[in-house]
Amino acid sequence: MIMKKTLLFAAVLSLGAALIAPALEHTPVAVPDARLRAAIIAELELPETTELTREQLAELTSLRARSAGIRDLTGMEHAVNLAELDLRDNDIRSIEPLRDLAGLVWLSLRENPRLRDIGPLAGLTALEYLNLNRNYRIASIEPLAGMQQLDTLILRSVPVLHRTADQDVLRSLRGISRLNIRDTGLDTVEPLLPGLERGDYREQLDLLENPLQDRHKLTPYRAHIEDFQQYTPVFTARLRTNAGMIFGRDEWYSFAVHREPIYDLDLRLRLDVEPRSYLRIFGALDIELDTDELDFDWEIDELFLQYTFPDDTTRIRAGRQKMAWETARLLNNPADFVAAVEDGYALRLDARLPALLDVSQHATAVVYATEDYLWSDADRIELRDFAYALRYRVQPGPFDLRLSARYRQEQYRPLRTAASLGFRHDGIELRGEATTWWDRDEAPREGDGFLTAQASWTAQQPDSWRILTEYQYDSTILDGKGHYTAAEFRFPPLFGFQSQLRHRHAFQDHSGEIIPELRRTLIPGVQAVFQLPMVYGDQYGYYRRNPELGDGRAMAAILSLEAEFEF
Repeated sequence: MIMKKTLLFAAVLSLGAALIAPALEHTPVAVPDARLRAAIIAELELPETTELTREQLAELTSLRARSAGIRDLTGMEHAVNLAELDLRDNDIRSIEPLRDLAGLVWLSLRENPRLRDIGPLAGLTALEYLNLNRNYRIASIEPLAGMQQLDTLILRSVPVLHRTADQDVLRSLRGISRLNIRDTGLDTVEPLLPGLERGDYREQLDLLENPLQDRHKLTPYRAHIEDFQQYTPVFTARLRTNAGMIFGRDEWYSFAVHREPIYDLDLRLRLDVEPRSYLRIFGALDIELDTDELDFDWEIDELFLQYTFPDDTTRIRAGRQKMAWETARLLNNPADFVAAVEDGYALRLDARLPALLDVSQHATAVVYATEDYLWSDADRIELRDFAYALRYRVQPGPFDLRLSARYRQEQYRPLRTAASLGFRHDGIELRGEATTWWDRDEAPREGDGFLTAQASWTAQQPDSWRILTEYQYDSTILDGKGHYTAAEFRFPPLFGFQSQLRHRHAFQDHSGEIIPELRRTLIPGVQAVFQLPMVYGDQYGYYRRNPELGDGRAMAAILSLEAEFEF
């Protein structure tokens, strides 16, 4: 009897829940802020007099409400399917209603100067884009510590990075491609070094207007970052010099030791002006010492104008500039379709595309030409003289997919394409890439492509172990002999010395090179360097003809002092 009553009671409860649930979905939801309510209604294309319900808020997947005067976000907790939210330039005091919106992928809270506590963001671990620009009162960024999916983080003018706890948050975040920490009070680059070692911040690193005391530590990473801004003044100069001695043998069996002095001097002058928040003018002049003629050569290395569109999702850059699309770090980069841009002039467009299945997408298009392209034989400039490149990138979770292509009509095999897939987790990064050259009349065949594989591991502790390995197959080498391997080992500091070991090997002639290296900082900006490059294989082998160091000698010892000063 008791069992029957229990079952009857349960049935009544279930029936009641089934009847009440739909009613709750249609129950009006309080959205006290009239401006927020108007923005939601406009986004959902509802009549202005609509009383918003849970069901309607659940249909909201994106909302843009810029400069709307919004103060209160109450009601947004019901937008459970929201993926993109833009609340730039409002008067928001609390973001508590966003706490449980676990599907948020893109969030801009830029210019909400009354916002203090970002604790509700702690559980939003799916975020890939977060903009907190110019929120001066934010007390701490510690709630961001678990956001391992972040691709873009903008903390400009959030003055918290003088605190060790907030620096530790920066150190813990992995896989970030774009990091803007301008004017945040950061006085040391140490929190950034683990990420730089892993290859993070490749698309942008903005460190302007910070009282950095050790910026010289950033020198080895500049070439790998497309948009690297670290200087506070508008006009800056960098003086770099290197002097030393090479001791070497031309062949392993030779006892004759040759000595040769090495010296170099380079002065780089930069002018970086932002007359408006959307406009940037940048120029760089390089003056280098010609060691043969003992004279100075100069060239305009970069000179471009950049315009950022009001929606902050698109920017265009025109002029002489540098960029790199790369996978391989130790071997050749056949998929770097924009390598020649620095020798000419380019028009570049970067765009953030609408999210696909809650995953952010990015695209870059480049039109460029060098002087060789434009004025080799032609009497006039035509569209076919230019090269056209396109790259698409999407990052679902720990994966990173990149597709790129380049076309130039006047070139043999005018179309080149590449596809790469990467995976990153807990200091381990894996990537594979395939590059193909397409003929006008034939499908790709043996001799028309490259395969590249890369694996790396970086220890969790800063200034610790890092291992990078690469393999590449070049099908243009006959008889299937175009195999190359490379490895780089960076070791923890010992007695103040930083050490690393690089090895490259070409299977086509079994030649290779091994380069141990030791570095020690003597005084700020000055390092003592010892390198011992060794090349093995036939004297006409690949690495005897293409050595990294040692000028083709079988063995060399290089002692030098490297100095770099910025002002």
